[in-house]
Amino acid sequence: MRFAAEFSRFDAEVFHYCLRAPVDVVHHRRCVRGDDPANAGWSYQRAIECCEVHASPAFATHIDAADRSPDEIASDILGRVVK
Repeated sequence: MRFAAEFSRFDAEVFHYCLRAPVDVVHHRRCVRGDDPANAGWSYQRAIECCEVHASPAFATHIDAADRSPDEIASDILGRVVK
């Protein structure tokens, strides 16, 4: 990925994580935040496409974010980074 190459110019150790959740979870979270699928059809369709692409190995280390709180996800990432 291009950004990883750019970051590695400043620090040789670059960590790339992709937070993933099934598209139905993404859509549900957007509704809970007040997004209306009827008025945001493009972005809901885009979420479907992005969730499919994020399954690719090109997105480095995948982190399941479907059933975890932000604090749990942050702790997971810290546990992988801090040695």
